[in-house]
Amino acid sequence: MPIRKPKNQQHRSESGTGTVRLVLAALLAAECAAGAAQPYLTNSGQYSPFYPVEEYRAIPSKCEVSQVNLLQRHGARQPTSDASKSIRATLDKVAGKGNYSRSEMAFLAKYTYDVGDDGDLIPYGAKESYDAGKQLVKRMKCNSATAALTFCSAPFVRATGHPRVVDSAGNWSRGYMDVQIPTLPNSYKKNFTFSTQVVFTEGEHLQNPFANNCPNLASTVPTAQEQWRAVWTPAVLQRLQDTRDYKFTASDVVNLAHLCAFDSVKLNSTSPFCGLFRESEFPYIEYDSDLGKYYGNAYPGAPLARSQGVGWVNELLTRLTPDRSYIDMDTTQINHTIDSETKHFPLDKFIYADFTYDNQLV
Repeated sequence: MPIRKPKNQQHRSESGTGTVRLVLAALLAAECAAGAAQPYLTNSGQYSPFYPVEEYRAIPSKCEVSQVNLLQRHGARQPTSDASKSIRATLDKVAGKGNYSRSEMAFLAKYTYDVGDDGDLIPYGAKESYDAGKQLVKRMKCNSATAALTFCSAPFVRATGHPRVVDSAGNWSRGYMDVQIPTLPNSYKKNFTFSTQVVFTEGEHLQNPFANNCPNLASTVPTAQEQWRAVWTPAVLQRLQDTRDYKFTASDVVNLAHLCAFDSVKLNSTSPFCGLFRESEFPYIEYDSDLGKYYGNAYPGAPLARSQGVGWVNELLTRLTPDRSYIDMDTTQINHTIDSETKHFPLDKFIYADFTYDNQLV
């Protein structure tokens, strides 16, 4: 089962149809069966748990995968320290006040904040990554003894150094192995294991293809979000304060919306915070988060955003070609000390799995 720490050779077709090199650079995680029915699961921006946009379509029968490259975000997490500080400030205005005129606010009389402060992985997020590992084995037809002992053995796994990302990589690997191991002969089962081979240290001025090291990343997030919040939050403010003024601001409305997501994935059921919003308002919440990512980390909203992905793209090109000049000549985030060693940057694997943050994905 998944583990959560509270802290800290190419396979070629012989059929004559040719080899199709399929690159999977996607977010794979547990397929939440309830996702379509619960608006908060699909409209909470980066705090939404994974859900499938559409049904998975298998690889065409005349094609065969020769290489898989997976770029995946960590699983669902607690709020970070900055986010939790802001959320707590909102709750100080409304929690424990009593005499709520609106029934959907009554739970706040005895509510105590308990969704975390450090951005650590939560059990729901651990299972997301675990299920993603299991799912990839099945989709890539690696769930047989022959595949497990040949081209599908030991994916090459890397992660950036934050505990929630490292733990997500480990949970993905555990899920992958838990599907493969039962297919193996008993003599192979005991020693069949793999782990995250490379963990990049995080820090200012450190070379890391999975971390944000662009100090000049331009952004107009405050302006964009303020304009949008001026459109959609007044109705919520009026409704929640129809008989009592809690001194709420637009930011408080957003914090309560984020608590809907954080508390729901912690409880693994719908949080009472979600009841503070009408179903029609959840797309507004999603768009608010989309603006943050678009102007903060995505091109052309943030003009320099693409620079954050150059290093990983050069690594991808090196794997696909394979031509090491792409990484040798890189002057962005690539850690040349690590990538220069074959054991840390091999070119003969079938599956490569890299774990990072949502900001780097967008």
